[in-house]
Amino acid sequence: MFRFKFLYWITYVVIILFCSKQNSCAQKIDIPLNIQNNHPRIYTDHDGQGLLSSKLKKADWAKNVVDDMIEELEPYLKQVDKDSNWMLSRLQMYWNSHHTDIYISGNYFVKAQGKASRPTVRFSGSRDWETPYAAPRIEDLKPFADPEDGTVYMMKEGKGEWVSPEKSGLIIEKINQQILRYAQNAAFLYWFTGNERYAKFASGILTTYLTGLLDRKLPIAAAGDNVNNISALTSFEVIHQGEIPFVTVCHDFLYSYLKKSYPLFSSNVAAPVFKKWADNLIDHGIPDNNWNIFEARFLSYLALALENNAVYADGKGSNYYLDIIYNKDFPRNAALTTSLKGFDKETGIWNESPGYSLNVSTDILSIILLTDRAMPNSLLPLMPVLKKAVMATAQYLMPNNFAVSFGDGHYNQLPAKSMEYLIYWSRKYPDSSEERKFTRALKYSQGSSYNRSKVESLFDLFFYVDQLIETPPASLQDFASVTFYAPNVSWFVQRNGFDLKNGLMISSNASAGNHSHANGLSIELYGKGYPLAPDFAAGSSYWQKDHSEFYSQFAAHNTVVVDGQSKYGFMRGYHPFALKSHYPQKAQQDHYFSNVTYGNISFVEPETQSDQLRLLSIIRTSDSTGYYVDIFRSKKQKGGDMKHEYLYHNLGQKLTITDSKDKVLLLKSTDELSTLKGDVIGYDYFTDKKSIKFDQDFKATFELKLNRQPSVYMNMWMKGNDQRTIFSVNSPKSRALNNKVVPADIVNLPVPTLVVKQEGEAWTNPFVAIFEPSFDNNSAIKSINAIIPASVNPDFTGVQVINKDKSTQFIFSDAKGLTDNQYKSYSFKGEYAVASVKDDQLQYLFIGNGVYVSDSSISMKAKNKELTASLQFENEAYRLFAEDPLQLKFLKSNFNGQSLKTINSENKRKIFKGMVIKENGKRYILFDIPALNNDFIKFSLIKEKIKN
Repeated sequence: MFRFKFLYWITYVVIILFCSKQNSCAQKIDIPLNIQNNHPRIYTDHDGQGLLSSKLKKADWAKNVVDDMIEELEPYLKQVDKDSNWMLSRLQMYWNSHHTDIYISGNYFVKAQGKASRPTVRFSGSRDWETPYAAPRIEDLKPFADPEDGTVYMMKEGKGEWVSPEKSGLIIEKINQQILRYAQNAAFLYWFTGNERYAKFASGILTTYLTGLLDRKLPIAAAGDNVNNISALTSFEVIHQGEIPFVTVCHDFLYSYLKKSYPLFSSNVAAPVFKKWADNLIDHGIPDNNWNIFEARFLSYLALALENNAVYADGKGSNYYLDIIYNKDFPRNAALTTSLKGFDKETGIWNESPGYSLNVSTDILSIILLTDRAMPNSLLPLMPVLKKAVMATAQYLMPNNFAVSFGDGHYNQLPAKSMEYLIYWSRKYPDSSEERKFTRALKYSQGSSYNRSKVESLFDLFFYVDQLIETPPASLQDFASVTFYAPNVSWFVQRNGFDLKNGLMISSNASAGNHSHANGLSIELYGKGYPLAPDFAAGSSYWQKDHSEFYSQFAAHNTVVVDGQSKYGFMRGYHPFALKSHYPQKAQQDHYFSNVTYGNISFVEPETQSDQLRLLSIIRTSDSTGYYVDIFRSKKQKGGDMKHEYLYHNLGQKLTITDSKDKVLLLKSTDELSTLKGDVIGYDYFTDKKSIKFDQDFKATFELKLNRQPSVYMNMWMKGNDQRTIFSVNSPKSRALNNKVVPADIVNLPVPTLVVKQEGEAWTNPFVAIFEPSFDNNSAIKSINAIIPASVNPDFTGVQVINKDKSTQFIFSDAKGLTDNQYKSYSFKGEYAVASVKDDQLQYLFIGNGVYVSDSSISMKAKNKELTASLQFENEAYRLFAEDPLQLKFLKSNFNGQSLKTINSENKRKIFKGMVIKENGKRYILFDIPALNNDFIKFSLIKEKIKN
């Protein structure tokens, strides 16, 4: 693993250096030779007051933004009216010590030394944001606080304490950013109103802070520590310098006042600090993930705050840094045009987990909107990939309108900003069809009540259009497909129905891309409005043990652990699955068989070198009912399997386990599943562990009680097997949850978890489970039985699902797909097949990546290669969907004539001529049917009875 990562980074650096010399690896953006020399220029220009005044008259939300700023600042302005130092004195600085040199070790501040002639800005306490302390209110901060012992004033449980900086997390930098935000807003209000009261408030803070950075040096790391590769002037990470936008915008709006009151400040203080910040951003960081986007955003503010190159002796001005942002690659900073390659060309998905991917487009668009003001029309070629990427984020959505949460993600809505920015762009560079598309997507993703009432950002005040146009209502189906595969993050999703309450969805993923977890072949399941089988997101922070030991590891995921040892590196994933087959085709929106979706995915678990194969399917039984099929095979490549453990987490307050006759199984406390027994450390986070040895079929019922709403149940049936042990445990809370996606009283609950241990291998003894979400335990399934084929095939497994509506599905799976399998009247050869019967009438046959499937009177057989097809009987007619050429065979006694008269979705008619053949003493009519190319044909036969 180490060798792989080392080679990866060497290769990446070589590519970056080559690209920077050859200037041929990304599209070049032309940078203007002269940038306008007026201020402000970042969000608007010196004539922008009229445009903004017009917007405030048209849009209440915009007027509220300004009114809220005025209201928020007024109490502090009154304090500064009395004491000009009142607010600036609360900046976290080395007021007395004037330290210039910062020393850090790992993720923590060690000490500050050196002495400047004036106060300097205090460095942050830690890279880790997890801390028991909180920031004091602005009113409670101590003015000019800089004790000789170097401590800082923080709050803990409502009481103030002086603590060592390394214990304070990110609070020091966050306090400064809060104060600088006030300065930015005051500078804006000065520009907009002309009231110098705001200018005096803002300039005191700005000049103090920027002067305090003039002498400050970059931190020095302990010997052998590479943290200096990512460290910054004020923070352990260059991407945490949230003060940069506030400071540059404050300076921009305050420019005329500063020229009058502090004539040399912009040239002698602001510009050198802006360049120091910019050069640090170029030299430090991580060039191939979201870090690079954060850095480019900060660089954009700094570039626009500077003057043209010719103004500076070193020739490094606005044009110089804009060229770096878009066109230059460095070992630790890539051009934005290079970064855009992080989006998959086919899918538009960014190469990180959803929690990060969702916001990358927003950040890039903000960079483009900012810099477009200085270089209009130059950035148009970059927009197609971003438009595609923003629309692709809808693929993350569950039917409840929240995004899935694999890796370091959370269950959140899509960000409104990315669509708002595209609407702004579509109006600036007029394209009414694009504006309608993005507006429709915005209104759908944010809900019908979206009214911008929570807009607070000064950026958004300028870059949201005043009013949204009217658009027709939309649904998830307008933006998301039935199946979707993003290989760059090893993620495959299948949906069956898009309805909030009755839609079904499986999100499956392995470990690829950034911010991924060590989770093997993991799934999330949706049901009745909730992510019932959730992912768990990151721990309390990336540097805390709960993250490295539990949240980022197998124990927190719905997966299979081998020999209690499954684990590998997390954060940057190198272990994708292989999508062997699936149905329907990716991004297919219509003309598919809607009763069955499936995906067959394989994976090599690297720690134990185990082959794993997980077949996941959704079977729809009515508009409001359906269930999930999960067939998980796992075995070590070299044998010697001790055990395989199937982990399944489900929201709820109660887990009940019964046998096939609904008798409750009595589980007893156990000390298994722990490091004391040689298992992965994540098992130590399980509590209330109980177990029972049980080799028969069983049912697990997870109950989620909700206030003033029907309870939601997940009913799980699992096929029994020899040498099985069932465990009931509680997992820590899922940190992916919030009170928007589930009720507040559910957010912090432990998660009931089922663990099923199979001694020995689990390939010929796979885990076969059926999951059905329902309200108030109104299950539509009556019973489930194992299918035993006529002849032994170690690669075959099957299950019969009997429903209360008297329909039955026969589900067949073969790991290799090379054997003829017989069960009652059914024959099957392939990866996956489903036969559904109701009232002795065949409802449908479905085959996924197989050779043939048949009952006693009908068969579908591949003609050239493996076949994916379905034959559905409905309303006295058959409907055939076929992705591949096939031979369709009917029992002659059920069919008049030798021609098949068909009609397709476009009402085009076609006749297929058949031929009579004899097999096993029976006469059949055989038809050759071509691949139907995402269409179907419909035809009628004599209605036949099927008995099983």
